[in-house]
Amino acid sequence: MPVFNGEAFIERAIASVRTQTETSWELIVADDASTDRTWEIIQREAASDPRIRAFQNQTNLGQAKNWNRCLRHARGEWLGFLPADDIYRNETLSKVRRIGAEPDVMLSLHAHDSVYPDGRRDVVRPFPSSKRYLLGDLAREFFLRGNVFGEMSCVFARRTAAMSVPEGFGDNRSTLDVDFWMRIALHNPGFIAGYSPEILSESAIHDGADSSRYNRDGRNWVDFFRFLEKYSTVKWDLATRIHQALRATYCLFRYGSMLPKGEFGSAARSVGRIIAAVVVG
Repeated sequence: MPVFNGEAFIERAIASVRTQTETSWELIVADDASTDRTWEIIQREAASDPRIRAFQNQTNLGQAKNWNRCLRHARGEWLGFLPADDIYRNETLSKVRRIGAEPDVMLSLHAHDSVYPDGRRDVVRPFPSSKRYLLGDLAREFFLRGNVFGEMSCVFARRTAAMSVPEGFGDNRSTLDVDFWMRIALHNPGFIAGYSPEILSESAIHDGADSSRYNRDGRNWVDFFRFLEKYSTVKWDLATRIHQALRATYCLFRYGSMLPKGEFGSAARSVGRIIAAVVVG
């Protein structure tokens, strides 16, 4: 649970871990030099439960480096990624443990609720029933559709899978999560990802969230084109490469006006390289 200035949410997030029916867990909380009461709350919670391990950065490291600090301290077999404004349902960890009992399962994914400030809820359930993927096939799904599963808290990774990409999270802003899942999938193509349609987490949608900020300033589109360019060099089948080249071209002309000032040229060059990858193969 990396956090920066999360005093409005973090007690609730920590409580959702402490009330799990599965009691064998550790919670790593890394405070990224918050300027509000976040660290005070974390210290209080950690003092009352030895399973909570708290760390504070002396200077603000930024999102990716703080996530990676959490990874470096992780000791459990399965890693859950819980932003401080999300929560788990009470049986989430016990159900992930059951899914992870199969040794070839490296990722566990599930449906979730998106909760808005006015109380409205949207269920994010990309598939109506349980599903098993070869990770190589899941990587193609990510390339074609992005992070269809939603928030960080929707994914658990076996520790060995997470450590197979030692560079950890990259500084990809709005694609930070799917970029990490993609690299895990590409490094472990013959292993399994298990998806459950059961709602096991809730994500708070609010103006202060990083994702909301990226959507407002158009950075999400910058990251979108960079993500497609980065993985266009993978040896996908021809139909997949053509599909993404057409998709990238369409998105550039349809949404290019939403890019931050000065970024259209960079996005256009990314699209050009995506198109070139169709020919190179």
